[in-house]
Amino acid sequence: SNLYMVIGEDQLSNLFNWYKIDFILGHVNVVCFKRKNATKKDQKIENIQYIPFHCSFSSSQLRKMIKNSIKLKKETINQKVHKYIKDNNLYK
Repeated sequence: SNLYMVIGEDQLSNLFNWYKIDFILGHVNVVCFKRKNATKKDQKIENIQYIPFHCSFSSSQLRKMIKNSIKLKKETINQKVHKYIKDNNLYK
């Protein structure tokens, strides 16, 4: 079996600050969703698979919207996931 860790491009620049990152990179395959119009400099790190990702906002923005009770469009987030987040006060 292969183990994969999926991250967004926003975490890529912070990756080497993670606890035991050398161990992590030695034991998992990393997949990075890369935004087409990212403002940060392009970072290519060996052994990371990059996948183009076209979404108008990040998970950080989504969490902030939920925390601030901003109404989300149905296509923005799965309704069962959204209900679970709200029912369990995950971003309060």
